[in-house]
Amino acid sequence: MLRVGPLGEVMREGQSGRRIRIRLASPSQDIATLLHARQGIGGVAISSDALSAEFIFGGADSDLAALVAALVSAGAPICGVQELTEGLEQLYIRLSSREEL
Repeated sequence: MLRVGPLGEVMREGQSGRRIRIRLASPSQDIATLLHARQGIGGVAISSDALSAEFIFGGADSDLAALVAALVSAGAPICGVQELTEGLEQLYIRLSSREEL
């Protein structure tokens, strides 16, 4: 397996968007409904304690800022936003699983 380019580009290869985690100041079951209602969001997963949500986001940073503003305006108690990145081991597994033999 050979991939050439800046590490950031290689690590994003084959991904349809960025994995985002939002943390909530208090539990909110409504966050799933709010996220599903927005364009460009997929793979929504809510933590068992309803204090965080993870999702795939296909937009730019300005789109993410607009999303967060809209969620806060809708009453979501957001206290943190984080882009999740995979490590080199996860990258290798993901890329090598798509290699043709």
